[in-house]
Amino acid sequence: MADEDAARRILDALGLGNADLEPIGLGLASDAWLVRAADRGRDRSRDRRSVLRVANDPSDPTATYRMEHAIMARLTALGATVPRPIVGDWSLDDWAGPAFSLTSWVPGTPLRPEDHARAPSALAKFLRRLHGLEIPGAGGVVVGDDGLLRGEQDEVQAG
Repeated sequence: MADEDAARRILDALGLGNADLEPIGLGLASDAWLVRAADRGRDRSRDRRSVLRVANDPSDPTATYRMEHAIMARLTALGATVPRPIVGDWSLDDWAGPAFSLTSWVPGTPLRPEDHARAPSALAKFLRRLHGLEIPGAGGVVVGDDGLLRGEQDEVQAG
């Protein structure tokens, strides 16, 4: 897991220094933490959990989190049940720490045992469809036959 001190520095910078922090998992590019904010409001039934992802490579650029936030914001606006973007490192003036993303918590649902066998093929079918989508104005599919990303755009919305 990423250094808990780095996650704590981020929470301090966001004014969430009193929040509970629990490791969720280690990824290729970032580590995830469950953040439980101290409830200061009247509505104690409100879910005060969020997810903090911290880049585990200090040289990683923040662009990935910015794009994820743009996509999640668009999906949220369309009514999808996805994490809602809250804040990222690019939002903080003079932030010198690692790249990070804070989003709302969306509880998952474990697969039923009878779905384990069909899940990989369903996911593969979805990914093949996604990778075959044409990107208007970009001249290509999302992923080419060589497995490389195609059709990138400089502007986040166009991408």
